[in-house]
Amino acid sequence: MANLLKLLVLGSKEYPVGSSGGFDSLASGGYERYTQELSSALAANGVLPVIATRMFPHQKEFEEKNGIQVHRVSWVQGFFLRNPSFNLSAFFKGLQLDYDIVFASGVFATLSGLALRLFKGKPVISRPAGIAWVQPQYPFFVKIILRALESFAYSHADAVVFLSDAEVQSFKKKMGFLPENFRVIPTGVDLSRFKAKTSRARKKKKTVLFLGRLLEVKGARFLVQAAPAINAKIIIAGKGPEKLKLEQMAVEKNLGNVVFLGQVERPEKLLAECDVFVLPSLSEGLPIAMLEAMASRKPCVVTDIGLPVENGKNALVVKPGNPEALANAINRLLVNPALAARIAKNGFRHVKTNFDWDKSILRIIVLAKELLRGRG
Repeated sequence: MANLLKLLVLGSKEYPVGSSGGFDSLASGGYERYTQELSSALAANGVLPVIATRMFPHQKEFEEKNGIQVHRVSWVQGFFLRNPSFNLSAFFKGLQLDYDIVFASGVFATLSGLALRLFKGKPVISRPAGIAWVQPQYPFFVKIILRALESFAYSHADAVVFLSDAEVQSFKKKMGFLPENFRVIPTGVDLSRFKAKTSRARKKKKTVLFLGRLLEVKGARFLVQAAPAINAKIIIAGKGPEKLKLEQMAVEKNLGNVVFLGQVERPEKLLAECDVFVLPSLSEGLPIAMLEAMASRKPCVVTDIGLPVENGKNALVVKPGNPEALANAINRLLVNPALAARIAKNGFRHVKTNFDWDKSILRIIVLAKELLRGRG
């Protein structure tokens, strides 16, 4: 055990995914799903993940299972408080823990890792997971603070990991610089979890799926606005502060084809049964839901926000914030089975070729050992 590489994993607001049980009205998302799969893949490759995450009722403060250590800490509820308070608690927990290197997702987790570096001298690998200051849900003064914090955090981390070349370019455009030491290490996708639906029974109506947190930045309102022009059932799966507003919009527009499902912890069945997956976001890092849709062999409509896709090849790409363009792209796939099948096939091939956990974990291990040698 002494020679086992130990990674302190910061930034995931719950572990395992879904363990909050609705206690927090603000749903967790891609951070948490990424952390869960990352940790399992690390453990499978001989690394000990040490996760610091939030404590919920009926959970143990500490548990170790399947080669993963989980430490749960206190936090304060509220949209603007939950993340900073959780990461502050994670910092104090990190002072007590034994680990070799920090792997932090997001700005507050990275700042917590940098603070730990001052006391424990451990290198910090940061994963931005999107840029916070550009997201529309934050007031102007909050954006100013977030931009300053993000500039500091990502310029002072020992290394920054991006999940795609497109994310690198998006980061540079939004932040105005690139970290001195960065690597592109894609996430992985467990293809065995996602199967194309084999039933030949024809549905009466085709379905379009949105899967994600209902935040302003996720752009679900543009899909609702596009709904009257879409001849399909539109399923919106997720929860968040925009949910009530979106439901009211659907009622006011008398949209009988829009259904709100709430939070879905295991999306495999929904992905298998939908005809088109839609990602109408205004900003993203590398959305796990899109990769899972591709793994399910579903054609995707996404926005032009620097995602690692090719328009017309493995996705249809439209201008963000444009309901008309969104509806047109969705309808193209609904009425053209050959186009939908080609894009779905290419999307699956794209995920299978580029998003393999074993390859990604090996590169993370190599990076961690390089940083440790540099501090040795």
